[in-house]
Amino acid sequence: MAPYDTPAPLAPIGPDKPTDTQLAVGADKPESLSDGALVAEIYNKYDVRRQMRRPYEVQWYLNASALRGFPDVRWNQELSRLEMKREPAHRKRHRINHIKPKYVARVAKYTKVPPNPTVIPATTDRTDIFNARASQKMLEYFTRKGNMRAKYMQAMQWVPLTGKAFWWFRYDADKVAYAPTKLDGRREPILGEVELDYGSAFEFLPADPGIELLCDQPEIMRARLIPVKDLEKNHPNAGPIATESTSADLFFYQRQIADLGTRQQGMASRSVQYTLDDQSGGYALQIETFTKPCALYPQGRYVIVAGQKLLKRQDTLPGDFQYVHTNPYPCVEFTDDIAPGQFWPDAFVERLVGLASEYNEYRSKMSENMAMHFFPKLMVSKQLNLDPGAYTSEAGERLDINTIPGVPAPSFLQPANVIGDAWNILNTIRREMDDITLIYPSAVGGTGGANSGFQTNLLQEAADQVHGPAIGRNAMALEEAYIKIRHLMKTCYNIPRLITIAGRNNIPEVYEFSSDQVDEQADVRIEPDTMMPMLRSVRVDMICGMYGDGLFGDQKDPNTRKRVMDMIRMGYSDFEVDREQRDQEQAQFENIRMVKGEDLLKPMVWENHQIHWEAHVDLFKSPEASEWPSEVMVKYAWHAIIHLSYIDQEAALKMSGEFGLRDQLQELLDLQKPPAPPPPPPQPAPPAPPGMEAPPMQGPPQGDPNAGPPPIPPELMESLAAQLPEMPMPQPPQMMG
Repeated sequence: MAPYDTPAPLAPIGPDKPTDTQLAVGADKPESLSDGALVAEIYNKYDVRRQMRRPYEVQWYLNASALRGFPDVRWNQELSRLEMKREPAHRKRHRINHIKPKYVARVAKYTKVPPNPTVIPATTDRTDIFNARASQKMLEYFTRKGNMRAKYMQAMQWVPLTGKAFWWFRYDADKVAYAPTKLDGRREPILGEVELDYGSAFEFLPADPGIELLCDQPEIMRARLIPVKDLEKNHPNAGPIATESTSADLFFYQRQIADLGTRQQGMASRSVQYTLDDQSGGYALQIETFTKPCALYPQGRYVIVAGQKLLKRQDTLPGDFQYVHTNPYPCVEFTDDIAPGQFWPDAFVERLVGLASEYNEYRSKMSENMAMHFFPKLMVSKQLNLDPGAYTSEAGERLDINTIPGVPAPSFLQPANVIGDAWNILNTIRREMDDITLIYPSAVGGTGGANSGFQTNLLQEAADQVHGPAIGRNAMALEEAYIKIRHLMKTCYNIPRLITIAGRNNIPEVYEFSSDQVDEQADVRIEPDTMMPMLRSVRVDMICGMYGDGLFGDQKDPNTRKRVMDMIRMGYSDFEVDREQRDQEQAQFENIRMVKGEDLLKPMVWENHQIHWEAHVDLFKSPEASEWPSEVMVKYAWHAIIHLSYIDQEAALKMSGEFGLRDQLQELLDLQKPPAPPPPPPQPAPPAPPGMEAPPMQGPPQGDPNAGPPPIPPELMESLAAQLPEMPMPQPPQMMG
């Protein structure tokens, strides 16, 4: 299958089917060019646009060389290679790389927080809310499984070199999907997955270099060297494809950059390339042309050529992204700093190449000057006939010379002391690097000129703010990327897939996801503040201080505590908030089942009944509930009353009486009461006096729990009194018959 083959576009979204008067049919279908004429047109455009991009390519090579620590190289146009400046053997040459730390600091600032989308529902409808939440779960799952974080870091690493980097989107119908499907109770693999590919600036050819944004380009090209065997496999109807010259082609920019700093520059990777050519059967230049929708092509145009052959042509752009975004191309651009009126801006490293070269030049000359101060030149007149090897660096050495009247004695030629000025120049260059890159010592943990921790925090905050425009552009690019990924999911995820997400305490959460749950009207947002590496600890301390002062309300109020926890929740989930969200999700899910007329489960004791009660009461006030039949309303009210019984039993009994459910609720409450304690066991009789036999124990009659102990016989009382005359015995009370 071709790289960008996708199913047919979806029908327009709307309550009614559009009529003929609503369809855009004003443009006539253009006359199709012959295959030969179309191939010639594509190659002519490629030659022109490639020629316009060559000066930028040379600068990108120089930028890559400077990042490697060689800012003083030059480009040899005849040999198409980078060459270092040759120096005499006696000259010192320092290569101190001050560009790499600035580059690392910049990449670290932009990749500290990985991309994380937030899907906002289009309406307040509960179905839309749950579909938006399901879409967000799927995008988060694809962010990990699709390796988006690594590709985002790769793009951020290339942007400082070439000024721009690109992501390309496609649907691969032959790839095993990241998420399986469930078939007959078992998980089975499924074919077809959305793919995201990184593309460098060396592959991209815009139609007009004077248009600064990708979405405004009338046409773009993506040119890559592809193995011939892969091309013939992807396009079997095209027949055999001719192998083009590859080893000497400038398009192998990897070879130019990979050999930087090596002794045999341009030879090591070239020999590897010959091996790859033998294994792959050669390479051919594949040119993909994307034409923006216009009067001539209302749905756009997509053409693939390679080896002077037409491999594919269609009068629609792949993915049909023109329906969901202003950028109709299956591509997203990441840019450094926008240059008005130029598609290719000056890169981050490009601004430092001249300063880095100047710094190393002065640094090398300083070393030579210091060496001359340590070992100055010795001036000797030829008449003295001093042996050439007499003067060495050995301490206490004796020199024998022939003195001649009128001829000066040997003397040292001491160079001028320029060390102070040289150090000032080097410090000036370092400060200029800070000013150009906007990365100061305080931004990377250095103290700079600050003398307190609070001042350092302010400097770091200010240093991060200046990168806000670039970070904001990256956030918009990520939003566009997620919108296009979601559109491909909506179009191609026809079979439900099981996605697994690690939840709280690494407990897996399994969701079933399909295209029916994708709401393309929902908004996808990447907050730039979540990507900007600001000192959030300062704001957290401020919020906690305001909470401690009672500015948000009563500290013991759970709603106040929840509000404060939501404010300080920046990029991570809190346990308490997450727990309440689980109950809210469950309550909303029950409301959806009520709207659909489905049965509900009995409320359980471990649920947050207050949240469930408030959510259900809110539904009972809605227009949907007013249309329910009386028996349906009683059934769902019974569910809510059970929740209320856990909160306030008296209120639940009062409300259950209004629906005729008081007896059922009373039975349920009786079951919740603890059982009555068992009766106490019978006490044993006191021991009998000597010579007396204890009467047998007689319990109360069976079946009469209120009967007391039996009366004592008078004969027993008289005998006891006769034996114990010193102990007065009270008379027994008169027993009621």
